[in-house]
Amino acid sequence: MLATMPDAAPEHEPPPDFTQTIDLVQRAQGGDREAVQQLFSRYYERVRRIVRLRLGRALRTKLDSNDILQEVFVEALKGLGRFQMVNKGSFINWLARMAEHRIRDEADRFGAAKRDSAREVPILAWEDTSGLDRGLTASGLAPPDGVERADEIRRLEDAIEQLPPEDRELVIWRVYADADWATVARETERASPDAARVAFSSTIKKLARLMGEG
Repeated sequence: MLATMPDAAPEHEPPPDFTQTIDLVQRAQGGDREAVQQLFSRYYERVRRIVRLRLGRALRTKLDSNDILQEVFVEALKGLGRFQMVNKGSFINWLARMAEHRIRDEADRFGAAKRDSAREVPILAWEDTSGLDRGLTASGLAPPDGVERADEIRRLEDAIEQLPPEDRELVIWRVYADADWATVARETERASPDAARVAFSSTIKKLARLMGEG
C-alpha cells in the first residue's frame, strides 16, 4: 500500500475525474443544486480525513470534526461563485485550505474560551461531548470487507498522527489533497518542488516504519 502513496490517494481511492469535476463546478456555479450535491459528495471523504488528521487526537476531544467539516462545505458553497478551476487539484486544494483556516480559527477560539473559563471558574474541567468520528461515513467508498478496510485506514491515520507536524502536512497536501509538487512546496514552506519531493520521500519511509511497528 505505502509504495503507491506518492502518486495516489490513500487506500487506493482514485481521484475524482478532472473533466467531470470541471463540469460539476460549472453547473454548480450556474445554480444547479444537484451538481452542488454531487460535487461535495465526491470530495466529502477526502476533506473529512484532512480535517481529522489536522485536528489530531488532542483537538478531536475538544472540537467536533463533523461540525468543522460542515462549516467548510457551507463556506465553500458561499464562495463557489469566486472559485476558479486551474488544474485537477484546484478544488480539493481550495477545500483543504478552508479546512486549515477553520481549524486554526476554532482552535484559537477554544483556547481563548478555555483561558476565560479558567480565570472565572478555575475548578471547571473540559468535558468532551463530541465523541470521535468513527469509520467510513461517505457511502460507496467501502468495499464488502468494509470493517477490514476501516481498520486499515485507522492504522494509517494513527501512524500519520505520530509524524511531526511538518511531515504530516506533506502527507495531507500530497496524498489527501492531491496537490502538485509546486503547491506542496508552497503550502509546506519548502524551498522548491524538488525539496518537497525529497522531504515527502523521507516522510513516507518514516510512515512505513510506523506502520510496521503498529
